Amino acid sequence: APKGGSIEGLQFWVNLKKSQKKMEPSFQHVEDAELPRQTQDDGRVTVKVLVGPDSPVKILTPMVYLDVTVKPGGSFAWDIPTAHQGFVYVRKGSAVFPTDDARAAAGHVAVLGEGAGLAVKNEGTEDLVFLLGAGEPHREPVIWNGPFVD
Repeated sequence: APKGGSIEGLQFWVNLKKSQKKMEPSFQHVEDAELPRQTQDDGRVTVKVLVGPDSPVKILTPMVYLDVTVKPGGSFAWDIPTAHQGFVYVRKGSAVFPTDDARAAAGHVAVLGEGAGLAVKNEGTEDLVFLLGAGEPHREPVIWNGPFVD
């Protein structure tokens, strides 16, 4: 960012199974250029894979974490296993989910319902930018322990 400018950051925590909770913590540093990119819909959609297929970021919980940009009129689709749970966090623009015609605008979180896969359309006039996080749930109790959970 230019001197005196602002930087946008999001912190994302991934839970572990109870049997993995006491393992040594780890850190992975990855440069933006190392993250794989995909395109869809004749180039109207770009997907940066933060966690998932071909990403150098490796975690223990099976999941995907994507940074998606959809140009006006574009459509995005991603295969998500039926058993996974997830969310879409809209950073810019407005998202339309054709399966049930649900909508979410910038600053909103859309919780994914049951079913496999996700489809998102941009019916607006500006770029739609969102994060998609989806993964295998542990179905174990969450125990608050100060600023962390066990």
